[in-house]
Amino acid sequence: MDHQAKPSGTQQARFHVILVLHNSADWIEPCMESLRAQSLQAEQITLFDNASTDNGVRRVERHFPGIRIMRSTVNIGFAGGNNRAAKVVRDCEYILLLNADTILAINALEKLSQAFASHPHMGVMGCKVLEDDVETIQHIGIKIRDNGLTDNLGQGEPDEGQYRGVMDAISVLGAAMAIRQEVWTELGGLDERFYPAYYEETDFCYRARANDWRVGVACDAIVTHFDAQKERRADPAFLEMFFRGRAHFLKKHYRIRDWMTRFLPDEIRWLRYWGSKGMRRIALRTLLQVMTGRAPKASDIRSPY
Repeated sequence: MDHQAKPSGTQQARFHVILVLHNSADWIEPCMESLRAQSLQAEQITLFDNASTDNGVRRVERHFPGIRIMRSTVNIGFAGGNNRAAKVVRDCEYILLLNADTILAINALEKLSQAFASHPHMGVMGCKVLEDDVETIQHIGIKIRDNGLTDNLGQGEPDEGQYRGVMDAISVLGAAMAIRQEVWTELGGLDERFYPAYYEETDFCYRARANDWRVGVACDAIVTHFDAQKERRADPAFLEMFFRGRAHFLKKHYRIRDWMTRFLPDEIRWLRYWGSKGMRRIALRTLLQVMTGRAPKASDIRSPY
């Protein structure tokens, strides 16, 4: 399949920005301020609230009138919220999936637009994501290990301008991921089986590349990510969610040969040298649950997302 996406100039580029919220009141106002300050204004901004119990949506309604707000009475997950919100897109060329715990540089949308215009075969574009000190790189693309675990490229490096232009990537961080509308439509959005969160963006990038679209990072489009989930990385509920996402990704994309020649050797190395015993137990248990069809149903998951 030879895609011929039509390049767009900066002035014509139209972005639909989607933020899926779940108890994000502490983060949403700075994020919205950064969107309002963009040198290239978003055509549409949609907030999809996943059954929050805080006052984040009320803050947006009070301080940012005119923003489209959608609500769900139950938490339908990151993929589900983005998919519902994307259905209201009207005449936009690009969708930007954005976490509430981010702040965009003033020209981030403009730089994304320029990157897409100069790379018409690029279907998915991530951003250079910085840690909350605004000096350290958190993400400049994602590497997928043979056992399905992901590593952020560039993480921990001082940001000294060493990454410029557009770089190809295997996958990008869903905290700030821009997608051509035609690619979103072609792939049918995010896979909602990755409930409540994690690995849905990796799966999307994987499918985009399988459909002959390139995936990359617009290094000049800068986003600061405060990573609201950072302190919960050792929480068993978080680990269950993360490793269940990995298991669904492996089950969906790995063939018998992949399991034998890629997954098994790398997983053995990882089990030997990385993570706590508790983490390793959760990783193995969730993998067995998903592979045997015994993973909990969405209605039974108490989502920490």
